[in-house]
Amino acid sequence: MLLSKVIGVFGVLTLFVAAGTSAVSAGEIEARIFELGARWGGDDYALARDTLVRCGKEQLPFLEKKAKSKNWRERMLAEILGLRIQEPENIEKWSKALLDFDLKAANRYRGPDWDKLPSEPGNLPASYLADCLIEHADSCYDGLGEKVVTGVALQFYLAPSEELIPAILHVAWRYSCVQKLSVEGFVKLGKECLPSLRRTLQGEKLSWYATLEACVAAEVVSRLEDKESIPLLLKRLESVIGDKRVAGPFAKALSRLQAVSALDVMLKHLLPLADPWKKRKSFAYRDFTGFRKHIVGLGKGALPVLRKHLATADSNWKKIVLEHLIAEISGADAKTLEVAKLRESLWFRETVEGLVKLYQLAGEDIFERLRTLTHPKSRQRKAAYLAFGELKEQRAVALLLDLIKQQHTSLERAVAQRKTQKDAAPFDPQKAREEASAFGSFGNRVAGILLWGDIALLSLRRIGGEEAKKALTAAAAYPEYKARAETSLLMLEKKTDEIV
Repeated sequence: MLLSKVIGVFGVLTLFVAAGTSAVSAGEIEARIFELGARWGGDDYALARDTLVRCGKEQLPFLEKKAKSKNWRERMLAEILGLRIQEPENIEKWSKALLDFDLKAANRYRGPDWDKLPSEPGNLPASYLADCLIEHADSCYDGLGEKVVTGVALQFYLAPSEELIPAILHVAWRYSCVQKLSVEGFVKLGKECLPSLRRTLQGEKLSWYATLEACVAAEVVSRLEDKESIPLLLKRLESVIGDKRVAGPFAKALSRLQAVSALDVMLKHLLPLADPWKKRKSFAYRDFTGFRKHIVGLGKGALPVLRKHLATADSNWKKIVLEHLIAEISGADAKTLEVAKLRESLWFRETVEGLVKLYQLAGEDIFERLRTLTHPKSRQRKAAYLAFGELKEQRAVALLLDLIKQQHTSLERAVAQRKTQKDAAPFDPQKAREEASAFGSFGNRVAGILLWGDIALLSLRRIGGEEAKKALTAAAAYPEYKARAETSLLMLEKKTDEIV
């Protein structure tokens, strides 16, 4: 792309050199260079601009016509060319004034330090500031470009200008502090900027960069409480459904304007984020909660629509999402709200701690969900087995006894393999528990096997009851668990004086 632009400029320059001996007039070539300069940015724009400046005062009548163009790029280019041709000494003065501004308080990652910003703007024309933005927008992330773009945004914040609106929108989204300075400048400017911002929001299908400009415009119209922009914002949100990168700013603006008419479209974006397949992706819950707050911001006016969606919800997970929204917006009591929030968070990621809390708050049956978390590859396996004991879950007795049997079989297999080795020391389960490293890698493996059986014994003791006693009696048949199982039985029967 850059190569084609450079070739385009040099092609035009070649024609310019040959203009004296061909049918192509110099004026036509200058007009072509001007057309290219009004479309390009960065170094290519600067090349076209400087070429036209060198053409001198002969093109001033042409520039006067272009200064009345409806295209803001042509209008600004014509004005800055006139200034560069007629007042070259001022360009250097303005450049120095812009770079001499103290930008430390403005150029901060988390946003400007508003109390420490300069109070007086420089006396710089809008066409010069627009010229700086167009030239340096593509390099605003480093060095001189960053300083120039931040300086222009600061000037716009201190002295907002309607002429500069399109140029500011063109660059505001690129850099956090620039966007914040620009938005505050727009708000200062007030309703004068609304026509330009509405034009930015219009269009059937915007390009990616135009969509980013529209995101900035969306924030400003919502800050200015412009209700007339609601249809435009709604159309923009509909055009980016499913794109979490840009849907948020439009939804936030609609939420700030209390546009309940946008709720159906917002739900089209929110509910898929909780879809059983999409919820597994990284940051799914963060993206979901980030967008969800825009719906909550609509207030109680959204309740009838939410209840209608709840009545027609075709899946349990949609009901969970909608019930939490309704509970929060309607101002439900603390316990109801906590249960609704907990159910939603558990939908995205089930945790033993969360399930136990849900049981304690709402009395829901969580046995099968805990059982799922006892899968050998689950990171919450240990906590799930211990939770059975904490909740005194009688249905888990058989599951815990099966775990002990499995560990006994694994231990027998490991010991049998060890016996095939020469000079293998006699195996002592208790020593393996206390000092696994004494048996090397074999000891570590065996300690792990014994641990799971010990966890099952602990949970059986906490569960109590006749079924748990039977399971402990069965576990006592295995030598490695005999002492611990018998101790647990004595504790259940309250015969602690017999424990050795």
